Amino acid sequence: MSWRRGRAYAQDLRDRVLAAPGRLREVAERFGVSAAYVSRVRSRHGRLGQTSAGAQHNHVPLRLAGLKEPLLAQVALAPEQTLAQLCQWVKAEHGIEVGPTTMGKTLARLGLTRKKRRCMLPSKSEATSRRRARTGPQEQAWPASERLIFLDETWATTNMAPTWGRSPKGERCLGYAPCGHWHTTTFVCALSKDGLLAPLVLDGPINGHAFVAWVEQFLVPELRAGDIVVMDLP
Repeated sequence: MSWRRGRAYAQDLRDRVLAAPGRLREVAERFGVSAAYVSRVRSRHGRLGQTSAGAQHNHVPLRLAGLKEPLLAQVALAPEQTLAQLCQWVKAEHGIEVGPTTMGKTLARLGLTRKKRRCMLPSKSEATSRRRARTGPQEQAWPASERLIFLDETWATTNMAPTWGRSPKGERCLGYAPCGHWHTTTFVCALSKDGLLAPLVLDGPINGHAFVAWVEQFLVPELRAGDIVVMDLP
């Protein structure tokens, strides 16, 4: 892994800063630099008699110097991973513990910049297809009472996909969302000891009129005398 050294300000700026009279903040505001920079320039001149900049060093610990290819591959596999997730991955896979700051600077030196992801159709994502294939029906926990009917509603929206990720500088960061656009799908149903009752998928968010229509047209025909319907209030 090759690391680029930082660049110092131009020599003519250093000369003008040294020649300028006044307090640190006054000189800093005049030349558009920080007061700390003015202090360092004056201190170096006072201690060493030098007006030129010293050697620029990379102060980031090179703890990840040997992981260039694994890091590039991991980010390419899942560009939406956060710095914290990448730190956890490095610790789990390579036994190296680093913080988000070190990880962020390492990725920047690898040319991986954080940017808004461009969502594509899911058919172009093999990883998405594999995740969908692994998703199977979950075992249901049945209520003990034979008369209890529980109502619930859930939804999914394609904008739940991560919208930020990392990719090489100058390249778009591609992501994948169902249908390639933002859309909400709502699922409402009842749960009894025998399974799901009156399942309904709505194209869009549910509202009061849609809920009443579902109860009257789908749920009521499934109920028996003595059933107890339980629902949560908004």
